[in-house]
Amino acid sequence: MKRNIGLYFFFLWFAFFPGNAKNRYISKIYDGKDLLVSTDSGEYILSAVKENIIKVSFRNHRIYSNRTYAPVIAGTLETHLTELNNELVLSTDEIDVHINKFPVSINFVYRGALKLGGLKFETSTDTMIYRYRMKSDEQIYGTGARALPLNRRGYRFQCYNQANYGYGMGADFLNYSIPLIMSSEKYMLLFDNPARAWFDIGKRDVDRFSFESLGGNATVYFFADDSYDKLVSDYVKFTGMQPMPPVWALGNLQSRFGYRSQMQTENVVDSMLQAGYPMDAIILDIFWFGPQVQDGLMGNLSWDAIHWPEPERMIRKFRDQGVKTILISEPFFTKKSNHYTSLDQHGLFGKNADGTTMTLPNFYFGEAGLLDIFNPEAGDWLWQQYDALKQQGVEGWWCDLGEPEIHPDSMIHVNGKASEVHGIYGHNWTKVFYDHYRKEYPDERLFVLGRAGYAGSQRFGLVPWSGDVGRTWSGLRAQIPVMLGMGLSGLAYMHSDAGGFASGTKNPELYTRWLQYAVFTPVFRPHSDSHAEPEPIYYADSIQDIVRHYIKLRYAMLPYNYTLAWQNHRSGEPMAKPLFMVYDDPELSANDSIYFWGDNLLVAPVMRSGTGVQKVVLPEGTWYDFHTGDMIEGGKTVDVAVTLSDIPVFVKAGSFIPMISPIQSTEDYKTDTLIVHFFTDPERKASNFIMYADDCHTFGAYEKNQYELIDFTYKNGIFTVKNSGYNYPGRPPHRLLKFVVHQPDFEKVKINRKWIKTEIKEKTTSVIVTLPANRTIEIQTR
Repeated sequence: MKRNIGLYFFFLWFAFFPGNAKNRYISKIYDGKDLLVSTDSGEYILSAVKENIIKVSFRNHRIYSNRTYAPVIAGTLETHLTELNNELVLSTDEIDVHINKFPVSINFVYRGALKLGGLKFETSTDTMIYRYRMKSDEQIYGTGARALPLNRRGYRFQCYNQANYGYGMGADFLNYSIPLIMSSEKYMLLFDNPARAWFDIGKRDVDRFSFESLGGNATVYFFADDSYDKLVSDYVKFTGMQPMPPVWALGNLQSRFGYRSQMQTENVVDSMLQAGYPMDAIILDIFWFGPQVQDGLMGNLSWDAIHWPEPERMIRKFRDQGVKTILISEPFFTKKSNHYTSLDQHGLFGKNADGTTMTLPNFYFGEAGLLDIFNPEAGDWLWQQYDALKQQGVEGWWCDLGEPEIHPDSMIHVNGKASEVHGIYGHNWTKVFYDHYRKEYPDERLFVLGRAGYAGSQRFGLVPWSGDVGRTWSGLRAQIPVMLGMGLSGLAYMHSDAGGFASGTKNPELYTRWLQYAVFTPVFRPHSDSHAEPEPIYYADSIQDIVRHYIKLRYAMLPYNYTLAWQNHRSGEPMAKPLFMVYDDPELSANDSIYFWGDNLLVAPVMRSGTGVQKVVLPEGTWYDFHTGDMIEGGKTVDVAVTLSDIPVFVKAGSFIPMISPIQSTEDYKTDTLIVHFFTDPERKASNFIMYADDCHTFGAYEKNQYELIDFTYKNGIFTVKNSGYNYPGRPPHRLLKFVVHQPDFEKVKINRKWIKTEIKEKTTSVIVTLPANRTIEIQTR
C-alpha cells in the first residue's frame, strides 16, 4: 500500500508528546509476518491477522501478552516492512502501521487516511496502560452495557462485570463490560484482557483515551473499515458469530422472582393461555430448588420435592401447551446445599493462596463457595447436573450471578487470580453449555440467558440481559443505550426485564410502555420482583387489551424478526441499531431514545409518564406511521400525538415487512401463508428485502443448506418475488402471499399478462398470489 508522506510530520507530533522518558527503540526482528520491536521498557510484537486487523502486544519480565480470549481467527498474514530514520512501517494491502522509534508509539493509517495516532504502552505502579490522543471531534462508542449516552467520550468508568441493583439512567457500570471501543473515525480497538480495568475517554484529559488494567494480557487489536456495518461485521466474525436461536426465543418468555410452587406456576400458565396471550416459555427462579431466599439451598440443582412434587409431569403439560420450561442456576454453592462437601473435597471451588477453598461468608444467599468454572473437571461435573435436568424436559437455561457477583481479587483459579480472569467467568460458563450441546446434542439449538460474559461470548449463543434494573421511568430510559451499546459490541440479543425488576410500586402506565418497547427488542421477557406482578393477567382489562395486542403483534412479526436473527448470524449485524449506524452520521448519536429495528422500522418508545406528544427525529425521506399507514415527510423533528394504546413506530418508504396472522405459540409458526406489507416510495426507488426461513430448531441449518430465501424486490413498477434455496423439514411446497401495498399509485396488476383481482381500501391495495417453490413471479403494476 502506498504511504502518505504528508502524514510524516503529523506523526512526529505524537512521537515527541510529553511523558515518554522510557520506551525508546533498541532494535527490531522481522520474519516477513511478525515484527518484534525491542525497547528499553520491553518488546512490542506487531502482526496482521487480516488485511484490516492489526495485532499489537507488549511483554517484558513482568508483563505477558501470550493469551487469547476473544478471537476465533488465528494466524498472521505476510506483511511488508519499510525502515526510515525515525520510523518503521509495517504494511498490508489496506493498513500502514507507522512505528515511531524515539520514543516508540504507533500510528494506524487505513487506505491513506490516519485513523489513530500515538498509541503507546506504559506502566504506572501496578497498572498497565494503553493510551493515545483522540481527534478533537471524535466520538467513542461501545464498551458493553452502560446506561450512558451512546457517545462515551467525557466519561471514566470501570471495565469490570459488576451487578448494579435497581439502577437507572446514568449508571456507568453494569453486569456486562466489554473491553472494546468503536470510533466515529471507523476503527475499533479490542483489548483482549479480562482483568479489572478502567476506560478513561477524555475525562481527565479531554483529548486522551486510556485503557488501564491491573495486570492481565497486554494485547490489543486494531480494526478499520469504510462503514460502521462493515466494522461491526469484521469484529463479530473475528470473535465468533452468534448461532441462530430456536425460534421460540423470539416469543413471549414469562418470568418472575419467583414462582414458588408447581401449583402456582401451572395456574399462571393456564390463566395466561386462557386469557388469550401467546406464550412460549415459563422461567423458574431460585425457588425451584429451595423455599428460602437467604441462607437457603443455592447449588442444590434438584427440585424441592415438597413444592414441586411432579416436575416432569408439569414440564410435559407445559410442552403440550406449547410452553418451554427454563430453569435458573448460579455458580455459588452454599454450605447447606447438597453438593458443597463433595465439590470442596474434589477441589472444584475457587481457592485461597494456600490451596484451600475460599468461602464467601458475606454472600447474600448464605456462606458459599464459587465453582472454578475454568477447571475442566468442574465444567464436566456441572454439565452432568444440567443434562439430568434436560432429560426431565428442561429446554432452556438461565445463568444468574455470573459476573460473578462476589469474586474477591485474591481468589485463585486454575488459570490465574480472579483479578486477572474475572471478565471471562460468565464467558466460560456459557462455553460449558455450548461445548456439551455440540458434542451430545449436535442438531439442537441452545438457549442460555446470561447476565455477564466477555468479548466474543455471542459465539456460544449467549442471550444477555441488562441486570436488575429499577422499576422506574429512569430504568426504562436506560434500556435503549444499553441495548444499542451491546449491539455495537457484538452482543445483539441484549434485552431487559420488561416492566422493570427492582424497587418501585406497581405502575400500570410504566408496565405498558415497557412491554410496548420490548416488542421491538431481541427478546421479550417480562420479569419483576415480588412487589409488582410481571404477568399481564394481573392488570386491569384496559391494560390487558393493549398488552395482548402488542404481544400478538410480536408473533405476527415473526417472519421479519426471524430474518433479523439470520442477518445477525450471517454478518454480525445488530438487530437493533442506532440511527447514526444506518445513516452514517455521527451527529445522530446524540439521540439515544430512538433506534432502528432492522433497517426498516424506526422505534421511538414512550419513556416518560403522562406523555401526550412525543418528539421524533425522522431522517430524510418518506416515512409511514406503522399503526395508521399515514405518510410523513422526514428530514425534521415531528410531534406525534400518543395515547396509552401505542408507541410511535415508523416504516421507511420502500420497505417490505413480511408478517403472519397472530399465533399462540411458535410451535404453530409456518410460512406457507404470508402477509407482505410494502410501503410505497414516492420517489420510486428500487428496494429489496430477503426473508429467511428454515425449520426453526436445527443447529447450523444455514451452514447445512437446510434453508430457503424469499427475495422481495420492487423496481420500475414491478414486484419480483424469487424463491430459492434448499429442502428442509416442513418446507412448504408453495406459499400464499397477500401483498398489502400502502399508498399505492396503481389500482390493477398483471401476472403473466393476466389481470389479477385486487382489494382496494382507503390507504392500501391488496393482491393474493401463489409462489411455488424455487420459482420467480412478477407482479406488474402499470
